[in-house]
Amino acid sequence: MIKDNFKTASGHNWLSGEKVNVEEIKRFFISKKVDVKEINETGRFLNIIGNLNTQKVFIKVSTSEGLNEKLLNEISWHDELKRVGIDFYITPLLENGYIDNTLVYAIYEFVEGNTLDSMIEKIDSKILKDLANINISIDSIKDINLFKNQQEREHAEKAITSIKDKAAHYFKIAENFAKESGEDLTKLLDIVKNYEKMDEMGLNHNDFTPRNILYSDGKLILTDGESASTTSPRFYDVAIMYTRLYLTYSRPDLAEEYLNEFIKLLPKDYLDTFNFAFKTMLASRTIGGFWEATTGGADLEYCKMLMEEILSM
Repeated sequence: MIKDNFKTASGHNWLSGEKVNVEEIKRFFISKKVDVKEINETGRFLNIIGNLNTQKVFIKVSTSEGLNEKLLNEISWHDELKRVGIDFYITPLLENGYIDNTLVYAIYEFVEGNTLDSMIEKIDSKILKDLANINISIDSIKDINLFKNQQEREHAEKAITSIKDKAAHYFKIAENFAKESGEDLTKLLDIVKNYEKMDEMGLNHNDFTPRNILYSDGKLILTDGESASTTSPRFYDVAIMYTRLYLTYSRPDLAEEYLNEFIKLLPKDYLDTFNFAFKTMLASRTIGGFWEATTGGADLEYCKMLMEEILSM
């Protein structure tokens, strides 16, 4: 079932939130001296814009147990990147906690800028190079502890503890998406089986897409680290960005230029390993694209184009 793809390690749904008392939440932040200017209900989180003292802030509030877990993971992501000295790609986290011991919140410094998905036509070579540099910087972090990793330890019976288990997990997700897509994706699924041969995990943002990256004063700022993980394939973020540019925004030219910029930064003796892994990740991501095409989230014709490219690799 597709819905099983959207559960936390403890089995909670994170795709959608629950109804919350917005006025009570507003009063909570007013009591914390926040001058609340705007509240947006997204169906998952409450997004609040306001001023704390003289500083403009963005506040993210979870609306369910599953989203509590996602936001706690995002908070860990921010704390850990700051701890290791690579916090210049993220919005500054000012404060976090619970509302009435129930809902998690995080207060961030408000960053003025535009998300890359709102300026696709303006993405240039410099931005693509900067994206590739972010991938390399994040991959360089080896000692990091995220809430998601703690969860997997606490729920050991559900934790993915071996490469074989991990491969089976990814294949099951791809198989679910393939069935729901209505397309014959057997050849792509055969490639996804190669996850068994991939033995490198790494730190990934895991939602490294144009909508989650702000362009502010010539710099790129990562947002929404709720899915960050150290147990996804190394450089999985590269496959995410590549397929988003190609399938969601119908810009294979940007996808290719981005990939080329990234490859320039890789050690030459690692290229064969990366190419094998990238083809595997690309196959699974493209299967997801076919499923998204059923709801308008990706372009079906571009999915077919990319599938042909993958099969010819």
